[in-house]
Amino acid sequence: MARVIKVSSYGAGVLPRVPSAVPHAEVEARLRRSSMSWSALRPDWWLDNVLTQLDHVREGRLFFPAGDATVSTVDARDLAEVAVAEILADVPMGGSLILTGPQSVTFPELAERLGRAADVPFTWQDDVAPEWPDYYAQGMRKLFGSYRSRGSAPRTHVIEEVLERSARTIEQFGREVLRPALEAASETVGR
Repeated sequence: MARVIKVSSYGAGVLPRVPSAVPHAEVEARLRRSSMSWSALRPDWWLDNVLTQLDHVREGRLFFPAGDATVSTVDARDLAEVAVAEILADVPMGGSLILTGPQSVTFPELAERLGRAADVPFTWQDDVAPEWPDYYAQGMRKLFGSYRSRGSAPRTHVIEEVLERSARTIEQFGREVLRPALEAASETVGR
């Protein structure tokens, strides 16, 4: 029997849906109607989103229009390992799986903890990045509006159950991913 692992979005299970979550919800609905074995991995918020703003982070800023939203951050490495485990499992968890990190944080907390771990202090700016096109900026405002309206970020133990270890922390991501990415970007700029 075929087995499908879909990287989805937390927003696929939230109404009203933000535009970026609609395609994920549609694919999940098709999977539910199918005869395939499937798992839809719904990370709350990817830490790796920070990597799209390396230039800003080097300048001491990080842009997301989050207001007072809280997120439960997920390292993409954990998501990848859960996907592999679900593919290889004799009996996968299956269904829609909400993936969260070890705790919920606000964006000022996220920026402070990442900056300390990566040894590159930066602050969060409650706004869209200046270079984002209007359609993308509007989509991000809607996305973070949904994070604010839900209240506290969810907390699940899916990563721990599937991988039999704790989810990676913000600090691990800062040291192991963000710092090397910033160093590599600085070397490229210096050439």
